[in-house]
Amino acid sequence: MSDTRPPAPSPGPFADRDDEMKICGVAACRAVFQNRPEAIIKVWLEDSRAPAFGEEMRWLASQRLGYRVTDAAELAKVSGSTHHEGICVLLRAPPPPPSPARLAAELGARPGPATVILLEDIGNPHNLGAIIRVAAHFGAAAVIACGRQRAGFSSAAARSAEGGFEKLVFIDTENPLPVLRSFASAGFRCLATSGHARDDLYAVELPPKLLIVFGSEADGLTRDCQQACQGDIAIPGSGAVESLNVATAAATVLGEVWRRQHSR
Repeated sequence: MSDTRPPAPSPGPFADRDDEMKICGVAACRAVFQNRPEAIIKVWLEDSRAPAFGEEMRWLASQRLGYRVTDAAELAKVSGSTHHEGICVLLRAPPPPPSPARLAAELGARPGPATVILLEDIGNPHNLGAIIRVAAHFGAAAVIACGRQRAGFSSAAARSAEGGFEKLVFIDTENPLPVLRSFASAGFRCLATSGHARDDLYAVELPPKLLIVFGSEADGLTRDCQQACQGDIAIPGSGAVESLNVATAAATVLGEVWRRQHSR
């Protein structure tokens, strides 16, 4: 399931302070206003975008929080990107997420279904953001990024996620094997995705507690990671292309999980 990796990004606007971050993009910033307004420190808006954020600007003024209406050039400088969509927000970083072991125990004990996505060496922040968006749309509880080449949270990932980071737990950790052991112990079935798997997504059993693993296009999953899973699944198709983009694969798998869980 594919992932195309760009060159390693520069630290950009996230290098200044560990307890602050900048995000840009209309949907990502609106999601912060809706879900974590207390985290907002300052907002920059392009003049053409300001009318659409009138309510948010009035709220900022009522809270005596700074905002600046400016031009695209300054926004690009502030955000570190030309793809800012006319808005950039400086905010306090969220509190640390639970450890994978704690999350597994909590989700395993919770009644009802729970779906978790584990990503190994997904290095493209836009693919990460797209997967977060898909996972939030289909109600996944968490996305866990693992591997030495992994992309973590960034403004680019947040913009691509369209607010999805605010709707689920995101964990960034290097080694996938303890994660897989924790979720297996908590009653989850851990399934790897592979174009060479024997089991068909549309025929295999998908239990209520499910962890699904996706790897990079270049190398796929490492052998250790694949062997630590309790099975593997393939997305059937014509075979006209070698594989799907990883975000497309995630959408296909999660859409099928959602269909089964909500058709009962």
